Amino acid sequence: MRRTVCFLAVIALLCGSCACADLHSDIKCVPAGKSGTAVTFDLYEQEGAVYTVSSLFPDHVYVYRNDSGISFTVTDFTVMLSQRSELAAAADTLIGSRFAQWIGKRLSEPQYGVWTGELFDRASSVRNAEFGIDELISFLDVQTDPQDPEGSPLRYVRLLAYKAALNLANSGMTVSVRSFDEGKYLSAEVHQQDDVIMTVSADCSESSAKHIRIIYREEGRYYFRDISFRCDGERFTAETALRSSDASSFAGAKDGLLFSETFTANDGTDQSVGFEWRFEAPALKDLLIVSGSAKTEGTDSARVDASVSIGEPGNTVLLISASDEPLARPVSFTDKEEVTADNKTGSDWIQLSATSGLMMFAAEIIPALPAPYQKIIWNLLGQ
Repeated sequence: MRRTVCFLAVIALLCGSCACADLHSDIKCVPAGKSGTAVTFDLYEQEGAVYTVSSLFPDHVYVYRNDSGISFTVTDFTVMLSQRSELAAAADTLIGSRFAQWIGKRLSEPQYGVWTGELFDRASSVRNAEFGIDELISFLDVQTDPQDPEGSPLRYVRLLAYKAALNLANSGMTVSVRSFDEGKYLSAEVHQQDDVIMTVSADCSESSAKHIRIIYREEGRYYFRDISFRCDGERFTAETALRSSDASSFAGAKDGLLFSETFTANDGTDQSVGFEWRFEAPALKDLLIVSGSAKTEGTDSARVDASVSIGEPGNTVLLISASDEPLARPVSFTDKEEVTADNKTGSDWIQLSATSGLMMFAAEIIPALPAPYQKIIWNLLGQ
């Protein structure tokens, strides 16, 4: 093999799917219209660790100690869908008034004049601030601010942002922010030592819609990630696009589209939410579509059912299901050999077994895929 799938990274991500409470997460992938063997994962959060068993390594259990206790779950995903209007309003509050209050203590006095920016043509005032990334993480930590009660949308949004920001903890990064026209437009630079590694611009001028542009450099090229979202009553829409250019100006990247995505969610019946994600790329020619429904029951049980289609919704190639449920009692794995994340030999063996299983699984799906998709999958599997 030229390359192998970095399956341990996938395991780590899946292990990060478990919440702080004892929880069982189940993930299953099945080729559509076939009787082939499914790929399954079962993750058990208990005793401060995540135990993963899978059809890809049936005689072993992979143990990952989740020291932070902070991660995303299937329940997170379904709650975000089912409460999207409330969560959108909470996000506005967090980005708007709460962040404004927090950063207001750090902002300089306003300067008046005429400014232009990445996402706006004209602003008449600007204020500046600089802070460490760890200060921002502390602001997002709900434990440091008890004013949001358990279950409130604002507390939930802060927790999600905190989970994401934890990846940057103790990195030494600093952030320089410029707030134009009292927060209507924002521009930020992320610094690591003396280097600007990323710039982020946001247009917050509309209450029901936001536009964000992220610019970073990698291997001598500039990348531009545009993200916009809108909440219109029972419908939520998010659109993203990634472009690349040799030049640092967005104007030079307009023809350098690498891919675009559109995600929509609509209210369903019986407390469920329907969703669809569309992925387009010039190199693929055919659409990749993931559609399905999500349903949350209570605060810690959820289920997602989805299908993966190529070209059009009816051309289904893969079925996916995932669920969360609380653990009634600890689960024993005495029938399996335990492999911990710090055991390199055991981890390498699991990676090899998983890669082999994924290749067999891919062989069932690949014949139904267009040639560009086949090439991508074989490249990922190192063939």
